[in-house]
Amino acid sequence: GVGPQGAPWTRLPRTREGDFARRESPGRLVWHCEMSESQPDSLQRRIADALARIQVVTSAAGRKSSGDEGLSPLQSLLLRTLASRGGMRIGALASALRVTPGTVSVAVDAMEDKGHVRRGPDPEEHRAVLVHLTPKGRRASERLGESAGSRLEPVVEAVGERRAGEILQSLLTVIDAAEREGLVDPTRMCIACRHFQPWGARGERASTPHRCGLLERDIGPVDLRVDCPEFDPGERAGVGVPDGAR
Repeated sequence: GVGPQGAPWTRLPRTREGDFARRESPGRLVWHCEMSESQPDSLQRRIADALARIQVVTSAAGRKSSGDEGLSPLQSLLLRTLASRGGMRIGALASALRVTPGTVSVAVDAMEDKGHVRRGPDPEEHRAVLVHLTPKGRRASERLGESAGSRLEPVVEAVGERRAGEILQSLLTVIDAAEREGLVDPTRMCIACRHFQPWGARGERASTPHRCGLLERDIGPVDLRVDCPEFDPGERAGVGVPDGAR
């Protein structure tokens, strides 16, 4: 056959990726790939690939935000963790950040020198030490959160707030499933809290189909939190699917 502008096509052997053809035209060689009839990667593999690509975007944004504050990504994450959860022991911070206590201690030392954190006695056990944010550290944490969010504003605008909320809910559902399987450490997200009541009387199509028992109000996907300061562990409900949608 012939390609655009009458240039001849030469069929090449089939590969796993698909059919390839080569079109020769004056002074250049152009490759063209046709849709493959082979089976796509498994759904699990494609989800993993998609999450990995999202991580590239968020990691780059995190590094830029951290650099703007003169902090390492770990130090920034430590600040935001303390801002959400309050004073914490070194061991608890290490568990939350999934690093060793020694690594946290080094980070805390550096941030203490910068005036972002301070150490103080634990009122529940005087021999233990809690790490707290200073006012300077809290302001830095707020700027980090605002910066990270602003870098994803074009993404939210592109898909719309409602769709973005559905994406958030789906991501939290993936995290919830991973936690149940022991693949990741537990987080303090809404759908893992004992106060979370999914798919209430308002039904699936309502903008606020869930309910927070603690706040006693209906909430929607856009209201879900990844790290809630009022989190209360217990028997988790998860999101699942509404009745009649299976």
